[in-house]
Amino acid sequence: MGKEMLLPIAADFIRQKSLEHHLALATLRSGRGGSDTVGRLFHCIYVAYFVREATIGRFDLNVFRAAEAALHEMVTAAKGSGVYEISGDGCIQIEHVLAMHDRQLATIPRHVIENAQKRLDRFLSTDDLSPIASA
Repeated sequence: MGKEMLLPIAADFIRQKSLEHHLALATLRSGRGGSDTVGRLFHCIYVAYFVREATIGRFDLNVFRAAEAALHEMVTAAKGSGVYEISGDGCIQIEHVLAMHDRQLATIPRHVIENAQKRLDRFLSTDDLSPIASA
């Protein structure tokens, strides 16, 4: 493993990812989001979960479960209305995960983030509904 894999990710990349995630939430908050927007947030929640699991372990997962549930509720409602609107409480739950993930990106070594992404890729190839539910 090279030295760059032991360091946190570059600041420019962190700003780009953080902006992408926070804009996705702002877009949903404004009622203009869609499935791509929701997908970005699921991606963030799951990568943050996998990083947390790799660095701290499988405990105190309620913040991830609440954020995931908020997105699922919104998607279910959007199937009937065609409008992706997030509740105020759901928005707060997702904001907690986004803030946590911002801190992770700034402090966690690159190899941990990349391994979390690989775990997400493996999860996406399954029929499982959530990587968090079984934790």
